[in-house]
Amino acid sequence: MIATMNTAFWGPTRDPTEDLMEKAPTESDILALFQLSLEMLCIASADGYFKRVNPAFERALGYSAQELTSRPFAEFVHPEDQEKTKRELCRLVEGVPSIRFENRYRCRDGTYRWLSWMAMPQEDGQRIYAVASDVSQRKRAEEVLRESERHYRQLLEAVTSYTYSVELRDGVPRYTSHGVECLVATGYTPEEFASDPYLWFTMVHPQDRELVQRHAAKALADRGNGPIEHRIVRQDGSVRWVRHKIISHHDDQGRLVRYDGLIDDITERKVSEERFRLLVESAADAMIVADGEGQIVVVNAWAETLFGYSRDELLGQSVELLIPHGLRRQHRQDRAAYAAKPHRRTMGMHPSLSGLRKDGSEFPAEIALNPIGTDQGMLVYAAIRDLTERRRVEATLQENLSQLIAAQKIQQHLLPRCAPELPGFDIAGAVYPAEFAAGDHYDFLAMPDHHLGIVVADVAGHTPAQDIRWRTFSMVWEM
Repeated sequence: MIATMNTAFWGPTRDPTEDLMEKAPTESDILALFQLSLEMLCIASADGYFKRVNPAFERALGYSAQELTSRPFAEFVHPEDQEKTKRELCRLVEGVPSIRFENRYRCRDGTYRWLSWMAMPQEDGQRIYAVASDVSQRKRAEEVLRESERHYRQLLEAVTSYTYSVELRDGVPRYTSHGVECLVATGYTPEEFASDPYLWFTMVHPQDRELVQRHAAKALADRGNGPIEHRIVRQDGSVRWVRHKIISHHDDQGRLVRYDGLIDDITERKVSEERFRLLVESAADAMIVADGEGQIVVVNAWAETLFGYSRDELLGQSVELLIPHGLRRQHRQDRAAYAAKPHRRTMGMHPSLSGLRKDGSEFPAEIALNPIGTDQGMLVYAAIRDLTERRRVEATLQENLSQLIAAQKIQQHLLPRCAPELPGFDIAGAVYPAEFAAGDHYDFLAMPDHHLGIVVADVAGHTPAQDIRWRTFSMVWEM
């Protein structure tokens, strides 16, 4: 009964293979599919030639089927893609199918199109059946996206600061949120900071954590808090310098519920400052750097030795601390005039000044000045040289010069003023010392019986420590 009903309802049963045979495409169906397909269809050979291409190839590239099949297809491939295309053809000849292989083909108008290939070789690898899709538009979109990402990354890398917020509950941090720029500055993502409310503190350099902890404690206690500078350790282990500023927020009852932080990367400035400090420290003179207000910001070891103050005693003090009391008012006026028109002043371009040591003693000084422009304003670089020893040497030389001039005058008075007259003789005498005075001497002596004596003497040696010998030559003429 059941079999009869099934037969009546469905009709006589048929062999499924018969349906398959009736549905098998004919050769004309395959040719129509090849010709009418919007996809680029082709048959290629192992020798690198197209054997047959469909009209979609002609429409896409602009060449005729004759042009495409008469030349190796490698000639149409972009020069940069030819090597990888050859490798892919070798794989196909070895029987390995291509799945989404992409390369560029030249069009008749000289432009290039990106093609994505799916190819299947025959068992012997001599004939290859392939389908190509024009993906040029997708490639252009990808390039635009990559360029946009590259531009965004460059902008992000140029950012040297970021902000963060810390939410508090009962005075205890519960949640932090960081701007996306934190990744560039710290190497950590905003999600990593959000998952660990204390990450912002643990990334602080171990030697600076106490400083940052005191700074944060002031913020939590709602006391005035200025910016601080400290180091952080990035996720990759590198160390960066940052300037950290905290701004507090309160609820209606005046309770601190949130504070925002601004982090500025100041590593480059700190590196420059360290190089500058080393340069100042290695200078042969005492070096002091003051800001536009005249406050000392940098000193070297020679300055500590010269003035008798320690570095900590000098930093933050006015430069007038090192000027004698009677000269301070004038020095302030000179400093204001220099700040209005800063210029480089070398040693010796200004009358000597006086310096004041910690013990109250004064010393003559020579100062060279050089203004330096910075992000924080103008700094004045001063090189200070103690002239005490130079003045002592100059005084000694002046005293010696005075003695030599006196000796010269004495020698000139000892020599005869004029030569005597002697019939039949021309007599003259002169002494020309190589220095101020010499040990040479001559004289004319009138002797009895109308005789004239001429004396010529020479002293060998000029100091008591040397062997002083007198050599005297005398002649007597009858007058």
